[in-house]
Amino acid sequence: MSIRILAASLLLAPNWAATAPLSGMDELVSKICATPKIQINCSSAQYQSNKTKELEARYNAAFDPAKDILALDAMNRDCLKLVLSAAGLEDELQGSGLKPLVFWAAITSLHSRLLERSQRTIVPMLADLASDMARLEAGAAEAEAAASSRPERIASVQRLGAEGGAVLDRLKTISLAIDDMGMPSEAAIRALRGSANAAAVRLAGLRDRLLALQRGASLPQSCWDFRGLIEYYDAPESAAERKVLGTLPASALQGFGPDREVPNVPAGLAPAARSHLDPRVRRSGSLLDAPLSVPAPDAADSSRTWQPGFSGKLRALRRAGLTRTAGDPAGRAGLVHAQYRDSTCSVAAQQQILVGYGAIPKGDPQALENRLSAEAQAKGFYKSGTPPAYNGNLLLAHDMLITKHAYARPEQLAAAAKQGKMLFVVVDEGALLGQKEYLGIYHAIVITGVEYLASGPVLGYYVNDSWNTGPHGRTPAGRGKFIPVKRFQQAWRQADSQFIEVQ
Repeated sequence: MSIRILAASLLLAPNWAATAPLSGMDELVSKICATPKIQINCSSAQYQSNKTKELEARYNAAFDPAKDILALDAMNRDCLKLVLSAAGLEDELQGSGLKPLVFWAAITSLHSRLLERSQRTIVPMLADLASDMARLEAGAAEAEAAASSRPERIASVQRLGAEGGAVLDRLKTISLAIDDMGMPSEAAIRALRGSANAAAVRLAGLRDRLLALQRGASLPQSCWDFRGLIEYYDAPESAAERKVLGTLPASALQGFGPDREVPNVPAGLAPAARSHLDPRVRRSGSLLDAPLSVPAPDAADSSRTWQPGFSGKLRALRRAGLTRTAGDPAGRAGLVHAQYRDSTCSVAAQQQILVGYGAIPKGDPQALENRLSAEAQAKGFYKSGTPPAYNGNLLLAHDMLITKHAYARPEQLAAAAKQGKMLFVVVDEGALLGQKEYLGIYHAIVITGVEYLASGPVLGYYVNDSWNTGPHGRTPAGRGKFIPVKRFQQAWRQADSQFIEVQ
């Protein structure tokens, strides 16, 4: 059963599954184990029956989920495993004459009840978090306005930083609990995720205010207690200062010097905001009439390292000064490596962001990937791949404030990219590469920059793609590769328009 069908089934299951008797599983297990052609499924059926009953007993046991959110979290994780195994059993037993829906009915009934219980538990926890955030924001406002002595200011920032760190720990716990509830597409989970995202944005705002207070009063670094978060946002001003150490082809640096970056420049002041009588502006309409195309990789470049990928039309627009580049595609090209396992694209993408923001030191790519994969596996974020709900959780585990988005709008993605951020996105790799044999394969990549007209519309995104290509399977498909916006959005929409943004 595909993930899409599974998600739809989970949404519909409560309508018919609530009355499914657990005892019906015993009868079905007996039939499976007594039927020669399907006896191979006997142990799986016994496992499904026993574990479902065990989970039902844990659900009915007396415990306060608000005080033991981890127990509720573990039940949700175990329930989702059984949902998947029930779907697998249903597939295995097709054509056997038996109807294994009793397994599916029992576990999806429990899933719907767990979902409701989790929702009742997490909503007030998020409300408490919001209340504490409001108190901390008021404290920051007082510290900003007060004509207090330097020791008092230090004590105030230190206290607010420590309390903010405690709020961050609670937000991490709540975020993981939301992930473990089920598919990110479920309405209840999307609503909770929206509230968690809002809390992350507010917490990032508090962090920035405390950082400004610390700098304004020349306070010592030690008064900040958000652990390592301060390093992520002490951002350099230009592309040249953001270059990542590593071997880059000379072409990677062409056209991306500090003079090419025009972040946060009002359109009225931008060099390209010329009169409509300017012939270069009038010609720009015809340049954009046809969709932009990405030329094939240069056959002379056997390594297929970094390819700028500009079409003639885009080059003309750039020469005319009509486009802007946000982000640092060239500098960030050195962050990507070809993933060493087929199932680690999410880990490899998060690795780029962790290194790019200074959360972990740059090192041997394979050693880092192995270490992060082991960490993700130990925390339950990675199995034979990364489940969609757990994308971004390595960033969260390293105390990065993130917001997760599913079924996002193109303008949301564009707004985040125009801030120059690295963005974790999921795409249909076949649609992205234009290769039919890979259609339907969901793949995690990183947006490293965006090219857009001074008037606002996005022309395309620069991406780092760790997809393995080449005879030895060790060459990534894209280092800062330019993808025209129509092709990118098609690949992105087919993967549920997911992206993760660091706040």
